[in-house]
Amino acid sequence: MNAALTSIWRSRFFEFLPTWLLRNKSRCRGDCLCRAGMAKSIMPLVSPFTTHPLVDGRQSDRAMLVRRGVQRLLTEMRFATLPELSLASGRRADIIAMSPSGEFWIVEIKTSIADFRVDRKWPDYRRHCDRLFFATHAGVPADIFPEECGLILSDGFGAHMLREAPEHRLAGATRKALTLKFAHAAASRLLMAEWAAGGEAI
Repeated sequence: MNAALTSIWRSRFFEFLPTWLLRNKSRCRGDCLCRAGMAKSIMPLVSPFTTHPLVDGRQSDRAMLVRRGVQRLLTEMRFATLPELSLASGRRADIIAMSPSGEFWIVEIKTSIADFRVDRKWPDYRRHCDRLFFATHAGVPADIFPEECGLILSDGFGAHMLREAPEHRLAGATRKALTLKFAHAAASRLLMAEWAAGGEAI
């Protein structure tokens, strides 16, 4: 299996695993998944990968550094963030963040001029957020990014907002669906992290 297919399989596997386990507890031999020691019992079986279950391996080291700085900035602004969230359109947001008031921002990470120029579908992200940003590092010219989007400069340790993003409010039904998806993904990833750390689950 090549690296791309492995990465896709892994992200889908860990996205749907918690739901499957909860629906099939009674079918699990010896009820091993319902006991306090379930994490230790199943993790070697369901996770054949040596990497952290919350990292899917598709991001370059530089993109991960940019992401870390952006996440720290948004955390300081009291946003909750999720990386690599699948959207209703089938695209994946590099970072999606929810404010305390329920406003959604999407941040697309671009680490080179070529990285930005090959992406022709970025306007689609506006359908899934109230504000759209690009994030990059000092080695990429800021003037290549469109004025109609916000811009964040990250050095890996923190980030600075160079340009605010204009607001384009989500429809109520879209916001509700996105909020539910955000909450479900966050809870599922928290459970995966707990199991990976050897903690007790349900």
